[in-house]
Amino acid sequence: MLQAQKRFLNGCGLLVALMISPIAMADFDYPGQGQLLDEAGKEQSFNFGFSFLQQEGEYFFKAGRLSMAVDEVPKRYTLELVLNDKQQIWVSDFSKKPLQGFEWKIGEHQLQLKKERANSPQAGKYKLTIDNTSYFFTSKNRGQIQFKFTDKGISEIEVDSMMTQKR
Repeated sequence: MLQAQKRFLNGCGLLVALMISPIAMADFDYPGQGQLLDEAGKEQSFNFGFSFLQQEGEYFFKAGRLSMAVDEVPKRYTLELVLNDKQQIWVSDFSKKPLQGFEWKIGEHQLQLKKERANSPQAGKYKLTIDNTSYFFTSKNRGQIQFKFTDKGISEIEVDSMMTQKR
């Protein structure tokens, strides 16, 4: 009878511990696989993903190779695209050298940047496609891809400082 009481109490202790433990934050991990087209036209594979994972009792947010301890999921991550005078793209998060373009799969999203003239004279010579929406550089020669996060992962992707074609 003593053994049965010990097993019951041990089981109750686990149940009480589960009931009073703080609600765990959700983890997410998007590995992010892609291909770069460097300034010489050579393809190179790259990995750039996002994760929010618990390790040794702390949460870490990871973007590419950078990782930092955080108390909560960051609201967003901004990827900066800069078009220089030589019609090369700089994406410092992906490469230390200028690029001609990239293809990148992150979670359920497909992103592609390639040379392609828009039908509008105001649009630049590069087209960024995210899923099925296309964007073009403006005279500012800059673009931003905003990844917005919730506890469940990427909630949406917005593009700033670029234009879309009229439908």
